[in-house]
Amino acid sequence: MKHCVILICLIVLVSGSACLAAADDDRIAELEKKIEAMQSAYESKIESLEGRIEELESTQNVRHPAVAATTTAPPTTQPLPAVPQTYSVEWMEQYAAQLAAVQAQQAERIQKEQDDWSFEFHGYLRSGFGIDTHGNTMAPFQAPNSGAKYRLGNEAETYLETTFLFGMPKSELPDGVTFDTQIRMAYVIPHDQNNSANTETSLREAFGIARGVLDSMPQAGIWAGQRFYSRRDIHLNDFYYRDMSGFGGGIEDVPFGDNGAKFSLALLGGSSDDLDSSGTQYDDNDYQLNMNTIDIGIYDIPFGSGTLALYGTFSDFNGDTFTETDGDSITLTSSEGLAANLFYDIPLSHTVTNTFALQYGQGAASEFRALMTRPTGLLINGDTVLDVDDFEKFRVMNSILLDEGGPWTYQAIVLYEEGDYGLVGDSKNRWVSGGIRPVYHFSKHFSLAFEAGLDYTDNDRFGNGTLGKVTIAPQITPDAKHMSRPAIRAFLTYGWWADEFQGSTGGSGYADDQEGFTTGLQLETWW
Repeated sequence: MKHCVILICLIVLVSGSACLAAADDDRIAELEKKIEAMQSAYESKIESLEGRIEELESTQNVRHPAVAATTTAPPTTQPLPAVPQTYSVEWMEQYAAQLAAVQAQQAERIQKEQDDWSFEFHGYLRSGFGIDTHGNTMAPFQAPNSGAKYRLGNEAETYLETTFLFGMPKSELPDGVTFDTQIRMAYVIPHDQNNSANTETSLREAFGIARGVLDSMPQAGIWAGQRFYSRRDIHLNDFYYRDMSGFGGGIEDVPFGDNGAKFSLALLGGSSDDLDSSGTQYDDNDYQLNMNTIDIGIYDIPFGSGTLALYGTFSDFNGDTFTETDGDSITLTSSEGLAANLFYDIPLSHTVTNTFALQYGQGAASEFRALMTRPTGLLINGDTVLDVDDFEKFRVMNSILLDEGGPWTYQAIVLYEEGDYGLVGDSKNRWVSGGIRPVYHFSKHFSLAFEAGLDYTDNDRFGNGTLGKVTIAPQITPDAKHMSRPAIRAFLTYGWWADEFQGSTGGSGYADDQEGFTTGLQLETWW
């Protein structure tokens, strides 16, 4: 009996131990599952936070120094949390919250910008002072009956343009639509030996332009007002070989075909501005008369390795009479005229560009302007009638610019022009011009500019002759590029000219000479 009791107790103990072991195994398995679930949740939360941080950073262009030390984060209300030794959910939550605050701040700033009028300020300025060898205020060396002069060390005025551009708030317009207004004022102070020169103030632009209003061509611009329009110039001698500026309106940047070409159409009336295209005051006897013009352009046409631009102009002039300062009158007959322009811009490399121009104009359109101007080389004696239908001009020109490319940069041009200004008998004027401005850059800021230019004119009623000028100008600029501005320079210029030009160039100081020097200082800049 005793043995039976002992056996039963052993059986109970073994069974209890087995039950306890089985219960422990179940609890361990349950705990393992809970740990795995917690780890999975932790990893999922970490992954979610990392995704949120990456989204915020990519949206706002903000990256934590631990992620990208080279990127500067925008200002925040609180500094981003420091990088811990080991990442934790709490740190990542704090970092995500801070980035969300940055996003909210920037969203608020962007909204404010969209609610405000946009404003831009641009301009151009050249100013300085020079003297000749007699101590007189310098006068430029320019060949009589030529359309321009080589400008380095040869500009005798202070000229300033200030341009103000206003854009409507984006929040008041549909996406992609812009309405901009542009105003440009100009101020010129001629340098003169006496106080006879007058300071000129001019409103050169006042127009508005809208883009994005045509669903089928959102990039097209519709404009009206007074503006600089379809202007092309050579910086070397500041010669605007086409300038359709004036009053009017039109449409531009209309897609033309599938190759990137564009179309423009404008109705123009001439401006009564007292400044020419380059900002120099007109002579008292240089008239500017109104006419009506339709100008059509197809441009940005891919052709070979460059782009082609074609412009056609129809002008209608109603006739007018102008009285010169000596009392002689010039009567211009009514005329309709046509002009054709071809321009080919070729990028020879990433730093070299070449421009070729071919132009022909007849009648009222012969000057490639939106207003009737005095023809180059026109000389009269007494009351004169000009048959504007007989006006004619042909021009071919090529210019090249190396803006950067080592220690040397340069710009060069060659030009031939022949015009007829409508007098009875021979009344042709021919102008041949060539010039180059090489610049040697000693460093990023210091350079030495040279310029040499030669102009030959042949006028049926004045005669012919040549004027040359050379300039040397040490200068400082922000960068080692040909067109880097501001440029602060000193200059020394030497000019010489033919007998026929004596008394017609260089100012009163060289009225009896055929050569002369000028020297001075100048600032030129744009922004």
